[in-house]
Amino acid sequence: MLNEQEISTNNLSYRLSVLQQHRLRHVTSLFIRNLAISLPTNENCGSDLQQPLLYFTIHPDETSLIADKQCRNSIDVLYESEKVSYSTNPSWQSIKIKNAEFIKEFILRLWIGHDLSYMPALHLQISLKMLQCLGDSLYNEAVYYHSNAVVFKMGNFYHGHNTSLYGAIGSAILHNIDIHNSYSVFSLQRILARCKLNVCSNQNRNLHHQQINIHLIGNTAVTRLKVGLESLRNRIKNLQHLLKTEKAILNKEREDLDVERWKRKQS
Repeated sequence: MLNEQEISTNNLSYRLSVLQQHRLRHVTSLFIRNLAISLPTNENCGSDLQQPLLYFTIHPDETSLIADKQCRNSIDVLYESEKVSYSTNPSWQSIKIKNAEFIKEFILRLWIGHDLSYMPALHLQISLKMLQCLGDSLYNEAVYYHSNAVVFKMGNFYHGHNTSLYGAIGSAILHNIDIHNSYSVFSLQRILARCKLNVCSNQNRNLHHQQINIHLIGNTAVTRLKVGLESLRNRIKNLQHLLKTEKAILNKEREDLDVERWKRKQS
């Protein structure tokens, strides 16, 4: 039976393995948390901006143009979202991105405005490989959202950009040698096996170091104890010698006193 720590480690390794396989087309929802941008003025948009609107666009970067043949046709906008009312935590629940078979890196732009006049508010370079796994819930007490944090939902898990974790979910990135383009179960199982092997190796190495430290500390304590006992023995010997000397002096003084008393009686 696996204990809770092993189960947690296996789940983490599986999530990290799956994260390396995600592409832009797997994104089904997008959330922005703690939005901190400058609101446009009436002069910029020429309209009443009591309640401005937000929408985002996704653009390919140079890496995407090389990786995806469909993006080589100078496609400027891969996706344009629907417009939602301005808030510090806007959400887009239903996203279906096409023409993004192999894209893992892209540019995300957020726009704000009203009617037909919109201004750019955010420009972010996103890499799906570098996202942080936040778990299966967007509302997690262990997650801290920095300003302008972006959360992508892919499958059953949420992955954050510009976020921090305080819990045991943790975040890590696999080495490039472990990243495979295949979506087969065998490839994912092989990556998971490597993760488990690395975890076991690290645990064994840490245990070995702990045993060495305990042995060294134990030897140091025994050595100190031996030195202390030897010092105590020497001190006892010195005290015994001093006591013997004091007794001899005291006996000599008593003998001299007895002789002096005897002489006084004779006289």
